[in-house]
Amino acid sequence: MPNAIEKRHYQQTADQLRQLAVLNSIVIHQLRIPERGEAKSAASIGNYQSKRYRGLVLTKILPLTSGLSRYSFKLQNERANFVSQQLSKNGLPTISLLKADYRSAVPWVMWTCYPNKTIGCFAYETKYLADSLLKYFEKLRQLLDKISADGLPGGLFPQIDLSTKIKEEYVQRKDTVINTLGEEVYKRGLSAVDAKWPATLPLKVVHNDLSPQNILATDSGFIAIDWDNALIAPAFVDWATIWMFACQKPEWAEQIYQLATRDFNPKEKRGVNTIFLTYGYRLLAYYAETYLYALRVKNRFQAQNKAVLESGLWALETLEKKI
Repeated sequence: MPNAIEKRHYQQTADQLRQLAVLNSIVIHQLRIPERGEAKSAASIGNYQSKRYRGLVLTKILPLTSGLSRYSFKLQNERANFVSQQLSKNGLPTISLLKADYRSAVPWVMWTCYPNKTIGCFAYETKYLADSLLKYFEKLRQLLDKISADGLPGGLFPQIDLSTKIKEEYVQRKDTVINTLGEEVYKRGLSAVDAKWPATLPLKVVHNDLSPQNILATDSGFIAIDWDNALIAPAFVDWATIWMFACQKPEWAEQIYQLATRDFNPKEKRGVNTIFLTYGYRLLAYYAETYLYALRVKNRFQAQNKAVLESGLWALETLEKKI
């Protein structure tokens, strides 16, 4: 249960969103405010009408209680806007940044929005959807590679030591992995995330969280959202994320793996496998955390979270046998 301070933060953030809605003549349908007071951003969804656009909008603010700086908030949205514009120019449906004010007392942005139609963790349950997704992923990665080759605005996309960051995250979830999957699995994962990434793999723009929760199914086609944390890294970071979720159906997981590695010789594939395993164990630790949470609060996602956890573990064990 939220404590008194968290309740006050929630109410303060809700008031800020409602005031912004009045300013922009938005009819709010839903507030999205994390329970914790240290949330980096909060948002509302509502109807908006202007000469340029008529429909649903997502309005995000930087709460006064946020630990995120004004500059970082601006940079995240400019990064997401750049990717969205480039994808749109190349024929992929996307969302658009309509308005922004980074200098106001409470910085805010307004994005076009679709009804909540994320494809969800079980997107691969039907062959039609899975095949359509594979085509979309392939085209998306091709366009991201093209964007990277055409040149990027200076300072917009960070290039960090992602392998070190992943290892730190994995170690932080040590108890969670051991309590859920056992110490042997944790040690295998530690060995995987400790491996050095090959320096020869080309660096590209990557989404960095291309999970089913960040892909919308709309009348216009699939749309990848939440590009705030895009960065420069090997393209296989995105493929590894997609692969882990597809592992609920082994044949589709194999299709994704073959697509990602088709242009590489056996020696190069070993480097790709290193990234798949590193990122895979990162996601496995996250799955373990969400599964334990579902058990603790007894929510309706217990069975789904367990299935995703088991299929992810199977995928990693299968890949380890290939190496």
